[in-house]
Amino acid sequence: MGNPPFGKVKDTAVIRARFARSLHGHPNLYGLFTDLAVHLAKPAGGRGGLPDARQLPRRALFQGTAPAAA
Repeated sequence: MGNPPFGKVKDTAVIRARFARSLHGHPNLYGLFTDLAVHLAKPAGGRGGLPDARQLPRRALFQGTAPAAA
């Protein structure tokens, strides 16, 4: 269970490379936190979060539809 932080992140080449699989538009803390939560969870592990209403389209990430980390 997580409560993602909110806020902008400086858009750098390092951030773009590290989060290329899930970065769309300007990077923000919520998106980076969500990416890590999804990809660090064990394959059979659960994921949960407190989404911001603006981020609800990303709810599929918390429903296990995103690929697990390699």
